[in-house]
Amino acid sequence: PKRGDLSLAAARAILKFEFTESDQERMHALLDKARTGTLNKAEQAEIDDYERVGYLLDMLHAKARKALKKHANGR
Repeated sequence: PKRGDLSLAAARAILKFEFTESDQERMHALLDKARTGTLNKAEQAEIDDYERVGYLLDMLHAKARKALKKHANGR
């Protein structure tokens, strides 16, 4: 791969990154509290952290999908 491009193996590995089941359950619990307006400051910080990590995962997944498409097209 060119500098900055992902190898096929790296792209496939990145697409396997995801939140654990316990993280997903925690996020749902925090969202329920957010909807009812009962989050405390620590919980708000926690949900903000989950949001940032989710955004980074989305960006990594997009780059990985782009790399896979590029490899499939022979570039």
